[in-house]
Amino acid sequence: MNERSSGSVFASSKRSCVESKHSAIGLWLIMLITLSTVVFRSFPQLDIGISHLFFENGEFPLGENFLARRFRSASVTVTKIAVLILVALWILRFIPACPKMLVYPWKRLAFPTLALAMGPGLLTNLVLKNNWGRPRPYHLEIFGGQNTFVLPWTLSEQCPGNCSFVSGETSSAMWLLLLIPLLPQIWQNRLLWVGIVYIFVVSFLRIGFGAHFLSDVIFSVLLNGLVFWFLWRLFFNEDRIFKQSPSSPFQE
Repeated sequence: MNERSSGSVFASSKRSCVESKHSAIGLWLIMLITLSTVVFRSFPQLDIGISHLFFENGEFPLGENFLARRFRSASVTVTKIAVLILVALWILRFIPACPKMLVYPWKRLAFPTLALAMGPGLLTNLVLKNNWGRPRPYHLEIFGGQNTFVLPWTLSEQCPGNCSFVSGETSSAMWLLLLIPLLPQIWQNRLLWVGIVYIFVVSFLRIGFGAHFLSDVIFSVLLNGLVFWFLWRLFFNEDRIFKQSPSSPFQE
């Protein structure tokens, strides 16, 4: 076997290995979604019990905590700023005199853009939150409200819109991770861990405020993760569906 053939075999083997790992991620996400569905639908007291840990004297006191509320407001602002920066980066692609260091390859911009539209936008808000009708914890009778508990994935008419299932702010925090590859490589590993902690804190506060159940944030992470994984494969796998046309205005 000559050197060229051996290199080709090695490259092919490496691609197959990467492909298997990517496929395994999707399978694990689907399995975790299925398992979570079985667990939370079989043991409704799990959702109620976790929310009850934050309920005291007829209210969710964490929702009145100054620092917690400030963090929540700041997290919403961070997401808005991130979206504006992404829009600005798209605009810079079409400015001829723009420095090359500010012009990103079209796939690196299109991936987080489409992920935002399909994950937090379409799936989380338009499909689930506005149609499933699950009341938030602080709307339940057991927590001082007027509604009854609804299992995850059960359609209900108790909530007309912007409901509990799933967490929108958790999905937005998940999406912010996709912007890390746009930053200098020296920052990326550290910011990945910061991003994971950030997702945990945002989700914790949403439960602590009585705005979401534990299942709401878990399904938000898993479902959006599945959307992001699918889009990542479309854009960055060797067998991707979206092929870049030589005549495309978005050039590498």
